[in-house]
Amino acid sequence: MTSPRIAGSRGIAVAALGLAVAALGLAVAALGLAACKSSSSPPGSVTVQTEATCTGDDSGAGGFCLSGSVDTSAFTAPIAKVQANLYQLYPSAGSEAMVFQFVDPDGKWAFSNLVPGLQYYLQMALYFGDAGTPSFFRLYGPFTAAAAGAPVALSIKPVELDVLQSGAVGGAMTVSWARAHVFDPSTGSEITGGASVAIDVAGVPTSLPWDTVAAAYIYNFPTPPAAQPTYTFTTQASAAATPMMFQLVANPPDVDGGITEPEAGSSPSGSQPIAVGWTPEPVDYVSLELFENEGPPDAAVWDLVYPLADHEGDAIHAPAEAVGTISIDGGFAPGQYLLNVDFENSNCPATADGCVAAASAAAEGLTLSP
Repeated sequence: MTSPRIAGSRGIAVAALGLAVAALGLAVAALGLAACKSSSSPPGSVTVQTEATCTGDDSGAGGFCLSGSVDTSAFTAPIAKVQANLYQLYPSAGSEAMVFQFVDPDGKWAFSNLVPGLQYYLQMALYFGDAGTPSFFRLYGPFTAAAAGAPVALSIKPVELDVLQSGAVGGAMTVSWARAHVFDPSTGSEITGGASVAIDVAGVPTSLPWDTVAAAYIYNFPTPPAAQPTYTFTTQASAAATPMMFQLVANPPDVDGGITEPEAGSSPSGSQPIAVGWTPEPVDYVSLELFENEGPPDAAVWDLVYPLADHEGDAIHAPAEAVGTISIDGGFAPGQYLLNVDFENSNCPATADGCVAAASAAAEGLTLSP
């Protein structure tokens, strides 16, 4: 299935000279974490698990398991069904779930035959009333499958919240942006513009205005504040509603790796797939980005050209892969480019109310030849 309302490119451009983080505008495809929304109907190739029970044991027979429950009582609107989607890597636009199931009426879910030691992300999708497609999505993880692990208790609140913090490898992280989707618990409908949303960063509250292009409450910090271990959101569905508070928790990567190929200053062909190598690091995943300079050489204006919108899943890799490729139909035009390898943790624990993506970026300047 194509993953709804999940990661688009973060648009983290790290300047080739001095490795200073450069702020990019928040275009529709550069929103990060949860940019697109689409049907949750999976194709036939996706495995369906029909029983919310674990099978297998620690000998490996039947595989390892991830199981738990989900509490949707924060919504009073009738919920027709809850769909649980499991991903092997952080899901981004264009990603497909490896397996899905509809949660039991008593709120139980389970996924068996998993690989021990690998990390998984779990997305819950809520269908309200007689809707044929889900309208609410909540991401949790990463989780590690276990043979006899304790069940994971999930609680869904009427919000979708995320924060991006970023910086260069070896440098300090700052908060790039914060975003929220707010829902009416009595109907399950999204509140588009009528709610009040604010984030507290180190004791400083900042309002998130409604953005019609992004279709979200979002704030792109013009002067990024220092990243924090936790963030508090306050939402108010209407002037008469009681304000609600939610907390997010960060898990920034601790890395010192970098790009191993192509060589800095090299001129690979833009008409062929470009091999990109990196140092394996203990992070949730690695994402690749390529920016083209649309300005003069001494006053670069970086435009994201890879990954393409709605195909961000192509750029996500397991850290141990250590190599990937960048390509688009028709290739890249000759010129000056900036390659980013982002070492990322996206922390969406069951004990928090949303996700904090933390990206530590290595950068390399390239001149692509025909």
